Amino acid sequence: FHLILNLAIGGTWGGQQGIDDSAFPAQFKIDYVKVYEASQLSSYDRLLPVHYKSYQNYPNPFNPVTTLHYDLPEDALVNITIYDMMGRQIKTLINNQQTAGYRSTQWNATNNTGQPISAGLYFYTIQAGEFRETKKMVLLK
Repeated sequence: FHLILNLAIGGTWGGQQGIDDSAFPAQFKIDYVKVYEASQLSSYDRLLPVHYKSYQNYPNPFNPVTTLHYDLPEDALVNITIYDMMGRQIKTLINNQQTAGYRSTQWNATNNTGQPISAGLYFYTIQAGEFRETKKMVLLK
């Protein structure tokens, strides 16, 4: 685990008035740090996205696997399809009903028959309810 703390020194955003050196040396003491588990934050477990959203795949460019993240604010029929530059369907990753939440799926650069595909530019389309979005990704070999 990592904890990042920021201590700003100087007045009016960034020390425009200069820094009073007579204040140093000084100590920055932390009284305590409290760590919560998700089970202790019962409302956190029930939080759902407010809007449909798809994120850029990661990593991109990728080889051999990439992950696609998307948000579903409500239960919906989800279809995620990969296309090549010519618009030909390469792979259907998901085509089923899913419950609301923060979702992800992976693609291992294979087509619908399980064969590896060649390096290049590909597009993926996510459809859920009235939402539809297309993004591009690059497979490097």
